[in-house]
Amino acid sequence: MHYGIYREDVLQSNGTFRRVQRWVPLGFVSEMSVRAAWKALQPYLDRVNQANQSKPKTGITLADFLQEWRASVAANLKGSTVRAVESHFRAHILPKLGSLALTDITTKTVQSFEAYLASGGRFQKNS
Repeated sequence: MHYGIYREDVLQSNGTFRRVQRWVPLGFVSEMSVRAAWKALQPYLDRVNQANQSKPKTGITLADFLQEWRASVAANLKGSTVRAVESHFRAHILPKLGSLALTDITTKTVQSFEAYLASGGRFQKNS
């Protein structure tokens, strides 16, 4: 008998997740090739992987993170550095990205933001 084995995160009653191992019977060895067994397992794996791709809906925004950064990091930097960073945040970053949760800022988001700055003539890459 071919069996498919995978792990799945299961929500517990206390709000935490526990990873459990699942076994799925796929078919008899005499009636199914290994490739066919993998193909039969794929819908189970797709379901688990799709569930893991959803982003958490909680988390702080970039603007909130900036407040924490000001308190913990900026205090240790030179005044001129802090002024430059604050200027960039105020003029460019916060207006476009400040309301996004940190978990929503992806590579695609950053690339789109960079393209936005470049199209407005506000951003020059050093070559």
